[in-house]
Amino acid sequence: EMGVEGNVIWVSRFGLDSDKLTAEMIDGDKGLFFTYSERGKTLLDHYEFLPTPSGCRSQFYYDGLPAGKVNHYLIANEGDRWVFGFMATPEMPDRLSDDEPLDFPKSASLWVSVDGDQVLVRTEDGEETQLTMPPE
Repeated sequence: EMGVEGNVIWVSRFGLDSDKLTAEMIDGDKGLFFTYSERGKTLLDHYEFLPTPSGCRSQFYYDGLPAGKVNHYLIANEGDRWVFGFMATPEMPDRLSDDEPLDFPKSASLWVSVDGDQVLVRTEDGEETQLTMPPE
């Protein structure tokens, strides 16, 4: 079963009150925000994707993992620059805004930044390591 309600498209395996995946269009066709409910209970798992003129911003959040486990992933891209963040978040994070900077994943306790062949890694204890990727 599937349907459309405003800017939300939903797909259900067993009917409206059972397992249900929703995809909400953000500001028309600007991005997507996915949520999932199981047996009528909304789970806080979500995936959000916002394209930008030169790349994208996205985040994934998974609820129900043991406390302290990485469950929140942040990704940003502009051209050859990528930033990935990883952290344990107890509650569903705020949605991304239109003006998230490229470095927004660096708000995580563990992150990796890639700029061309340069890689910078920051560990959860604050140590940073600079690496150069070998040529192809």
